[in-house]
Amino acid sequence: MKKKAIVLIPLLLLCFKIFAQETKPCLFIGYYDTAKGYCADRISIREEIEDLAEFKVRSQQFKAEHIGFSPFSEYVTEKQCVIICEFTTNRSAFKCLPKGRKAFKANTIEDCRKLMEEDRILF
Repeated sequence: MKKKAIVLIPLLLLCFKIFAQETKPCLFIGYYDTAKGYCADRISIREEIEDLAEFKVRSQQFKAEHIGFSPFSEYVTEKQCVIICEFTTNRSAFKCLPKGRKAFKANTIEDCRKLMEEDRILF
C-alpha cells in the first residue's frame, strides 16, 4: 500500500501541474479606431504578456497593423489593476455618437474606481 502511495502522490502532483492554467503576469492593452474620421468607434484589445520587453515588441506590431487608425497601447504590470470603460461621445457637429474606451490603472481596484469616479465627475 505504501508503494502505491509513493507513486500516486507524485503522479497526482504532475497532473495538477499539467492542467493548471498558465497566465502571463502583465497586460498589453491596445486601442484603435474602427474607421478614419471623427465618427469612428474606438476598439480595445487585451493580451497577456510576460514583461516590458514583450510589450515594446507587441506595441510596435500593433501600431504597424493599425496605421492610420490612431493606434495607442498601454502596459499594465503584474502589480497594477485596470478597469477599461466604454463610453459614448457626442459629436454634434458631425451628427454622430462614437463609442470610446478608456483605461484606469492603479495599484488597487479601489484606486481604479476612485480614478474612474473622478474622471466621470470632471466630464
